Amino acid sequence: MGNPPELYYQLLNITRDTPPQEIRAAYRCLVRQWHPDKHPPSSKSEAEDRFKAITQAYEVRCVA
Repeated sequence: MGNPPELYYQLLNITRDTPPQEIRAAYRCLVRQWHPDKHPPSSKSEAEDRFKAITQAYEVRCVA
């Protein structure tokens, strides 16, 4: 979890002053879009990497 905070905001497509409800909505939308089970085998590894990065960004921004 040593990434700069700006990267987390960029991954979630939000700004620093985004309210928690909108952060959660952005997260939920992105994980639905990038869930590895929704992608064909050819792009599953990319989707898995994006899914993990989005989840990590959400956890750092919202749980911390």
